[in-house]
Amino acid sequence: MGKLFSLRRKILVLLMAVSLLSGLAFLMVSITTFKNDKIAYIFETNNSIINNSAEQVKNDIRLATDEVKGLLLKVNSDGTFKQLAENRLENTSPIDRLEIYKIAEDKNLKLFSFLDKEGFENLASVGLETAARAARNGKAFTYFKEHLLVAENLAMGSETVTILYFFKSKSLEKFFETGKSYLSFLIDSTGYVIKADESIEASYVDIHFKNSFLDIKKLSSTTLRIETADQKKWLMTSVSLGFEDYYLVSMADEDLAMRAIKTLTTKSALIFAIIFFVIVIIGVFTSNYLTSRLSLLTTATEKVISGDYKFVLQTKGQDEITELTNNFNQMTFEIVRLIGETAHKARMEAELSTAKLVQETLFPNPEHQFTNLHIKGHYISASECGGDWWHYSENEEFINVWIADATGHGASAALLTSAAKSAVTLIETMKVTPAESMSLLNQAICSVSKENMMMTCFLAVFNKKTRVMKYVNASHEAPIIIKPLENIKRNDFIFLNDLSAPRLGQSVDSVYQQSEVQLKVGDRLLFYTDGIPDIKNGKEEPLGERGFFKLLSSSCNKKLDFIEFVDSFTGSLAEYRQRSELVDDVTYCFTEIT
Repeated sequence: MGKLFSLRRKILVLLMAVSLLSGLAFLMVSITTFKNDKIAYIFETNNSIINNSAEQVKNDIRLATDEVKGLLLKVNSDGTFKQLAENRLENTSPIDRLEIYKIAEDKNLKLFSFLDKEGFENLASVGLETAARAARNGKAFTYFKEHLLVAENLAMGSETVTILYFFKSKSLEKFFETGKSYLSFLIDSTGYVIKADESIEASYVDIHFKNSFLDIKKLSSTTLRIETADQKKWLMTSVSLGFEDYYLVSMADEDLAMRAIKTLTTKSALIFAIIFFVIVIIGVFTSNYLTSRLSLLTTATEKVISGDYKFVLQTKGQDEITELTNNFNQMTFEIVRLIGETAHKARMEAELSTAKLVQETLFPNPEHQFTNLHIKGHYISASECGGDWWHYSENEEFINVWIADATGHGASAALLTSAAKSAVTLIETMKVTPAESMSLLNQAICSVSKENMMMTCFLAVFNKKTRVMKYVNASHEAPIIIKPLENIKRNDFIFLNDLSAPRLGQSVDSVYQQSEVQLKVGDRLLFYTDGIPDIKNGKEEPLGERGFFKLLSSSCNKKLDFIEFVDSFTGSLAEYRQRSELVDDVTYCFTEIT
């Protein structure tokens, strides 16, 4: 089954299918185009021939009619003709015989006078029948033995007579001559065939052509494709003679006219067969050449699958397969490199995971109830390890709250927060002021980072008895005091931004000052890092300070207890974020004076 649907066989099948379909399509289009052009040519040619023949026949009738009119002027009352001896026509006359009939009382025609050329064969019976039709209908027209018989009623003196004249039309004789590529017919408006081509039987005409002749009786000129009852196709062209309702019609056998198509088809099929055979031979050699080189690639791929990444293919040529071979060799080199990098990355991820676990130990419990103070915080890292850190502690007199944000995020920022945590643990054992605590922490950060990394930080120290909060700000986001008011707006927020000193780690000589604020029962404070305004939604739109304060105001105005209030704000942030990636670490904590 594998070889049955091999690439080599598919290439061969594709080449043969494309060649076959293209050849057949070209042959069909060529035959159809040739056939349509041939039919158009036949119609155009036959239309030109039949129109020329009709014009020439009209001229013959016109000459004969003019001659008859001139002769009628010479008729005496006794039926003789003036200046004509022995009732003979001159040999130069366009007509061969002229007969004048009077209509008797019994409505029968009576020969009154005649003229003819010497040696003219009398066609009395045919002429009398034609004259009788003219007497009934006004005009009559017959073609018999190379003669046109035209009869019509004319006024002669005080009575009406029927004129019948015989003449030959060379144009009509040529139209009916043998050896043509079409059949010739002379018909009247009733479909009656006055004259038919001698090469076709009258019974065939009556059976197969009669209905078509009736269809064109109202048309002066037409070209049609018709199919007779014997399933033969004909190309019919007709034109009016301009004499009463008489028509010239030509019928060309379509199958006979299309014989050249059979020759074209046979020759085209032969040429196509030769081309198809050549394409198959070329396809065999081409597919063998291509698949042999692809087989080498398959073997090389199997070696790579088995773990032999050092296998190298030899390249030759300058085609796409050569490029594919080069790419394969490059791929094996990249696999070897990526395997090494993957192993290194796995080690790094394991180390980062360990660092994350270690960093989590730096953070306190997210919620704690102190005497006169309730605190609850939240932390989300933008990567495996973050640069944000918050902390709280308590002694006999004070409650300390720290919040910091190291430059950037990741492993390096996490290491800096670890150093800060260690330093703060020692500082809190000392009896120093908040400003001195921040100065000591700055010296520790400068010693660790060598002034290459920095950190913003805010320290708040609550007096549990007086509810006075002393604080120091090292370029951190100003905390917000939220008073228990009705319908809180942004303007009701109190920002602790009266003091701001340089960042930690910026300079060992940085000086920090402290300030204080009196808090009351019910007051709430928010400590946060700058990651909150940077939160983006699903449309990559940042929350911004305006959105941040709007969410905060909304949660405040719900009149919830402290825990529900913090959860409401956290839920609002999560709803806005919609699982989008964080730009920066997000850290905040709320406190409430109780």
